[in-house]
Amino acid sequence: MCFEVALKIVNSPKLKEFHLNFSYNPSVVELIRGELDEKFLSSSGGGAGDEFDMLLTKPYSGTGVIGRYTFRMVGRGNTTISLFNPHLFDASGAPILVTAQDCSVRVLELGDYSYFVHIVESQLNDLREDYIDLDSQYLVKSQEYEDLLLQYGNLTDVHHRLDSGYNQLESVYQGLYESHNELQIANMALEKELQDTRNMLLVAVAGIVVMIIIFYQMYARRK
Repeated sequence: MCFEVALKIVNSPKLKEFHLNFSYNPSVVELIRGELDEKFLSSSGGGAGDEFDMLLTKPYSGTGVIGRYTFRMVGRGNTTISLFNPHLFDASGAPILVTAQDCSVRVLELGDYSYFVHIVESQLNDLREDYIDLDSQYLVKSQEYEDLLLQYGNLTDVHHRLDSGYNQLESVYQGLYESHNELQIANMALEKELQDTRNMLLVAVAGIVVMIIIFYQMYARRK
């Protein structure tokens, strides 16, 4: 009789490639086949014996069943189905920290249907803990990013307000500068008018003085 073991991954950060080797007691169970779950991913690659190499067509992030492996019971006894020295890589080729959790199997009796298989699905418990920790770090970094994004938005608003104020001040300055030029021109015209008036007054005073002198001389002759 056969049974299936699901390969689960928890909080995967852009998984692109993985290499797996199964370890178990061949006198109790036998690995028949394994394939990647098409509901989640498609892949290239394959397996030979107990070793599987998979290259995903696109990175996978999240939690789900990425593979299903079929075992056949060949004898009575207990065995642990382990992932021996698994290697996972992200889209950039960098290794992903992984800790695999084993699966325990107990075969009581073989035959027609009078058998009992107890499977504890615990292959990736340590991996789950590691990735939960990574997920927590991601949430912290995500919150920090949101805070920085909010600060950036606030700074952008302040910049816009300062830029608007600067434009207004520049407009006021331009108006004052033009008014200053107009006042300078008016002041020059006024100074010219004052100079002309001063000259006219001097001429008039000089004429009055001359007339006074002439009248004085005429008055003196009559005496």
